[in-house]
Amino acid sequence: MLHSIKLGGQAIPDLPIAERAQALEQMPQAEETQLYNMEAEIRKSFPSLSTDYLSARIAECNASISNLILARQREASLISEYTTQLALCEVRDEQIKAAGEDKDLIRALKEKFPPYNLSAMKSQVANSQQTVDSINMVITQEHESISDLSSVLALCKQRDQQLKAIKVL
Repeated sequence: MLHSIKLGGQAIPDLPIAERAQALEQMPQAEETQLYNMEAEIRKSFPSLSTDYLSARIAECNASISNLILARQREASLISEYTTQLALCEVRDEQIKAAGEDKDLIRALKEKFPPYNLSAMKSQVANSQQTVDSINMVITQEHESISDLSSVLALCKQRDQQLKAIKVL
């Protein structure tokens, strides 16, 4: 570096003895200033977030997605169970209509099939489907957050590599 620096158009080794001594004395300050300027330039060119923070946020999003998938599976299971019960209730109602006035057959059918209210179960299935749709939207948002955070994390890693290259980190 000593040969690349010029003062008044002359390299430091080519300067008169007094000027060369003064230049060499000020060299550590010049190098420190140059290093400071390089660090400032790198830091202003990249996001200021820490890689640990970004990695933690990505892990948090992944954990959230896992929990949401479990919740979606529970809701889907509930929808499946209720749909089956609805089908049984519809069969029960059809057989009750076909039984006409036979009270013994009607009583036996009511004991054989679940005594659920069809409209309430249909409402619950619709609510569960809305919940599944909402969960899917949140999962999509979490994936988008992971993508955004991963991009910023890559930039921060690049920043840290550049800072290490100039021996600041």
